[in-house]
Amino acid sequence: MDTYALIWRAHETDDTFDQHAFNERMPALFEWLKQLKRESKLLACGGGGFECHPGGLTIIRAESPEEAQLHANQSPLSDLGTTEIFFWGLYYANLSELNQASKLE
Repeated sequence: MDTYALIWRAHETDDTFDQHAFNERMPALFEWLKQLKRESKLLACGGGGFECHPGGLTIIRAESPEEAQLHANQSPLSDLGTTEIFFWGLYYANLSELNQASKLE
């Protein structure tokens, strides 16, 4: 299995982004993340933003770029933005930050 970064960027800028529509998708987004976790595919996830667009990052393990794309397409946010799939030739990671892990239980 390989490591992929799914880099999501909203179509809308911060000025026009519909935060209410985004918030309504949070339960479905967390179900998607929980499913990835149950399948031992999820390595990390989080949200933030680009210079003027909301965004997020999900790091997964997948057998192929096609499988990574399949997972990206299943995200409840896929129609609110675009997801770039980045093969991550991982050399080192210390991903032990778990302060929000209870949200994926």
